[in-house]
Amino acid sequence: MDVTGDEVQAAVALADSMTTDTLEGIRDHYRDAVEELLAAKAHGERTHGRTVGELSSPDNQRQEPEQAFGAQ
Repeated sequence: MDVTGDEVQAAVALADSMTTDTLEGIRDHYRDAVEELLAAKAHGERTHGRTVGELSSPDNQRQEPEQAFGAQ
């Protein structure tokens, strides 16, 4: 398959428009929730039946991808 220079430029422009140079303001809420579960287990708390998605912290509520990744 041959790809033209214009196609490559369009692909690069698209990728650039969907990325950022900084991770500032981006937070991994799933990781936070897993760490919270692990900490509870380490302190001997019962975690049976709890899932990452059921944690009470408002920061760990499900978000749409645009919200989770800070899209503007």
